[in-house]
Amino acid sequence: MANIDKNKRQVTIFQSSGSECVEPKTTDLKQFVNIVYTASGKGTLVDRVTSETASFLPISNLECGNSYLLNLTGVSSFNIPGATLAIEGANTNLMTTLFPTVFTISGKGTFHLTDNPVNKKPAYKTVDGTMYVWFNNTTYVMSPNLQSMAGAITNASCLPNASYGDGRDSTSQSIQISGFTGSAADANGVYEEVGYLNDKPMFRNGSDCSYFYFFDGSRWVISNMAGSTSTEACFIRGTSDMFGTLSSNGRCFENQTGTSRDGKVDPRSLATESKQHLLTTESKESILITEEN
Repeated sequence: MANIDKNKRQVTIFQSSGSECVEPKTTDLKQFVNIVYTASGKGTLVDRVTSETASFLPISNLECGNSYLLNLTGVSSFNIPGATLAIEGANTNLMTTLFPTVFTISGKGTFHLTDNPVNKKPAYKTVDGTMYVWFNNTTYVMSPNLQSMAGAITNASCLPNASYGDGRDSTSQSIQISGFTGSAADANGVYEEVGYLNDKPMFRNGSDCSYFYFFDGSRWVISNMAGSTSTEACFIRGTSDMFGTLSSNGRCFENQTGTSRDGKVDPRSLATESKQHLLTTESKESILITEEN
């Protein structure tokens, strides 16, 4: 059983499985919890969303074996049967989400997840309430007022922490995936950090949110299911390195091969740095030869 302090704004829990399995109804927690997020694609409390095609699907129970992020009302402290706080013991760093809970945009501030989604996607605001990030059904928007396009800028992304241009970038890590073609071309692009899994960051494609990049415990994987390799998946084989060539034994997007690299580094700068290093080395060799002569 998890004892939840009323002074907490958000908590992450793991609902125990096996002989300890208890699946409390979310409606029984409505006094204490107003939004439930989970990595499986489910979402707000059952009475908050009516469309089953929404980003946050109804959750009727906290199911055994799943992790959850809970937004709390703060009305009083309470207990959740069968739950363990995700900061305790073996559950530490196993929680992930499909959207970030907090992120910083350079020059604009740090944005925190709010209690109320907008257009069925999470909305955010700065601590002082002077800036909001919300979804307008097409793209994420940053504006001084929630659901107002006055003074707004957009990022052409399904993720709130994708770049808003002109240096207004997230300070969190990002990944660049490239090399896939045809029906798998949508797997290319910049992946933003949305949570963590197996003690490593987890990333999501910012163009249409259909692909994820994560560490499965031994290797880095790109898949169309968060934390799962049960469908099509590509791996960096033989190493736990974060960047490299993505492939697999016949399960990697039509047997294709892709590449992952640091999304914050311009590939042109890598070439320039390499040339600069070569020039520096040649210069030192020339000096040594001259000195020896």
